[in-house]
Amino acid sequence: MRHFVDYRLEDFVTDDQFCEWVHNPTESSNAFWREWLKNNPSKESLVEEAKATILKLHDSTSTPITKEVISNTWDDIMSSIEPHHNPIFGKVKRWLIAASVVIGLSIPSYHLFVTEDKSEELVTLNENSKWIEYTNSTDAIWRVELKDGSTVVLEPDSYLKYPISFTGKTRSVILKGEAFFDIARDTIKPFYVYANDAVIRVLGTSFFVKAKELDKDIEVIVKTGKVAVYKRKDIVELKKIKTSELKPLVVTPNQKVVFNKADQSMTRRLTSTPSLIKPLRTLKKLYFDAAPVSEIFQALEEAYGVQISIYEGAKVDCRLSTTLTEETLYEKLEIVCHPLGLTYYERDGKIIIDGSCQ
Repeated sequence: MRHFVDYRLEDFVTDDQFCEWVHNPTESSNAFWREWLKNNPSKESLVEEAKATILKLHDSTSTPITKEVISNTWDDIMSSIEPHHNPIFGKVKRWLIAASVVIGLSIPSYHLFVTEDKSEELVTLNENSKWIEYTNSTDAIWRVELKDGSTVVLEPDSYLKYPISFTGKTRSVILKGEAFFDIARDTIKPFYVYANDAVIRVLGTSFFVKAKELDKDIEVIVKTGKVAVYKRKDIVELKKIKTSELKPLVVTPNQKVVFNKADQSMTRRLTSTPSLIKPLRTLKKLYFDAAPVSEIFQALEEAYGVQISIYEGAKVDCRLSTTLTEETLYEKLEIVCHPLGLTYYERDGKIIIDGSCQ
């Protein structure tokens, strides 16, 4: 049986010979697998995991978990569900997810349940919906593809809940933990992320959310586009989203919102390492020859999408020759400001230039 060498977990679990050995071991089958494992020691942990999975399946349901049963179950639910995960684990197989839905099985490192949600707190939904729940209990990230084309990269020890289909006027999900969102643009149906005390509204953008329940702060970091962050209590009090009546904190690329759960305050800041929003090779204006310093600051502003303002009363009527390439934004600012006697600081997600040219 040399083909066992290429088997993965799902292959073992659906192999009749292997399942027969697990459920009804004989002297002959025991001898075969002892010899096989002796010749393939690297497969021992995989075989043990497959055995444990088969026994758990057997204990959880009286229905035989065959490929046919799995296929039929999958066909019933896959019109609404299309999960994926990071390539580090390879593609998630149909039988694994279908079985977990059918019997509510907590398969090691992965959980998928279909539930009914009737929470009045989800004020953006006008109807009860069937929801999908993911709990990433692995040590690696999981990639979840939503029905609208959006994707969510779920970090370890994080939880995501979303409706099977976005049938209402909005698209809403619930997050506990950390995740990176890449949202498909839809100007008619905005996307909301409920993350503990914060609610994040977007039309189409990418951003990272850190919303662990035990952390004192919630962080929303924008990569592309624009994100509006609301206080969840304000939305719950209104019973529905009325953006004209609320004052969100709006953040753009290289900015983040820090939401303090204790005092419900929101602060806009720059990220610790702002990244270029344009490829470096296209930024010819980062090579300067006796250029007005104001021109250099404008070029940095365009390169990073970060507003750079001159403090009232500051004097920056000077010139500088320099080349800015692989440095961070803060290193570039230091290269420009230090020889001219200027200073800079951050305020409300912006860079402020102060001082007088020397």
